[in-house]
Amino acid sequence: MKVSLYIWWLGMLWMQQVTAQSFTFQRTVRIPLAQQVSVDRYKNIYLADQKGNVIQYNVQGDSLRTFSPQKLGDISWLEAWPTVRIFVFYKDFQEYLYLNRFLTPSERIAIDERYVGFARVATLSPDNGIWAFDDTDFSLKKYNPQLQTLQVNTPCDLLLNAQDYNLQFIKEYQNQVFLCDQNSGILIFDNLGNFKKKLYLRPSTNIGFWNDWIYFVDEQKKLSLQHIYSTELKQIDLPIEQSYNQVIFMGDTVVLLDKSKMHLYHMK
Repeated sequence: MKVSLYIWWLGMLWMQQVTAQSFTFQRTVRIPLAQQVSVDRYKNIYLADQKGNVIQYNVQGDSLRTFSPQKLGDISWLEAWPTVRIFVFYKDFQEYLYLNRFLTPSERIAIDERYVGFARVATLSPDNGIWAFDDTDFSLKKYNPQLQTLQVNTPCDLLLNAQDYNLQFIKEYQNQVFLCDQNSGILIFDNLGNFKKKLYLRPSTNIGFWNDWIYFVDEQKKLSLQHIYSTELKQIDLPIEQSYNQVIFMGDTVVLLDKSKMHLYHMK
């Protein structure tokens, strides 16, 4: 038993690398309180505030454009990674809309009740489908609004605790679907809805994606990078002179956000 524990401990040391990085402070930008944060492929940052506005910043922290909705409501999920179509989901209204790269909106579209009774979380897929977790039958679903077909229906009653779950988001990334539950971790499915594995992560802030990594801040306030396709885990000591409640990692750029400011750093 002791030998097995020792081998496990050596394995954990091999998988986990604590890295000291050099950070160069760039600037601080005043921002409204961000409800949702997303990044596109060109390192533009998108913030959704409490009034339902979406503000676009470049990687230098300059404000570029703002979308102000006619119909007010909390934005439950903001997905900018596709870049040409930015997905905005309103859980309370069971509606979503698209913004183009100039933040010009489409009309709001209702989640189709024929396929999803109540979407706890929702996002778009690269083939114009909609991924959603349906609270009415506790399942992961994907439907195509144009073809009016249900393409995926995966029951999740054996994967999540129906009495104790808190879904934060759903995201398709690199042909995989990530369903994040604050209480149990991240469930990973393939793009056909087949369950692959669960990552038992304990983030203290938001979770993000960059290249082949999932990033988050752990309970020790270190920036953790979990490789999507292996067990490799890296940890980076963050600048301690700033307080923050959300983090954006973009390779050589790290952004720390608090209630009213965005602090930008270059990382070597």
